[in-house]
Amino acid sequence: MKRYGNLYEKICHYDNLLLAHLEARKGKSHYLEVIEVNKNTEEYLKNLEFHLKNQTYYVNSSDYRREIIIDKGKEREIMKLSYYPHRIVQWAIMNVIEEIMLKNLIIDTYASIRGRGIHLAAKRLRTALDD
Repeated sequence: MKRYGNLYEKICHYDNLLLAHLEARKGKSHYLEVIEVNKNTEEYLKNLEFHLKNQTYYVNSSDYRREIIIDKGKEREIMKLSYYPHRIVQWAIMNVIEEIMLKNLIIDTYASIRGRGIHLAAKRLRTALDD
């Protein structure tokens, strides 16, 4: 397997954090946390960049919020992280490693991958069954 270097520096870079914020806030612009970060984006992201570069960023169990949802008639407990800084960091990591990860997956991996999904999976299955 190929080794990739300098990934952490790419994750911590301000431009990547800005892109991560823009991706993470899609469909969530009404959240109070997103509104707060939007008011002073540069300050929030510079602070996050500082903590990442100095390796003082961390997640602990108290950062999670428990929420009960009803999904298809079944009660489920989900754990949510706050928007800032955790969701932004998740997106920053994915911005950097997604392409690397996709290169190592087989073509028939569909879940949670952009441009792939249940419709493409069904189409590939129909094609395979017709052969």
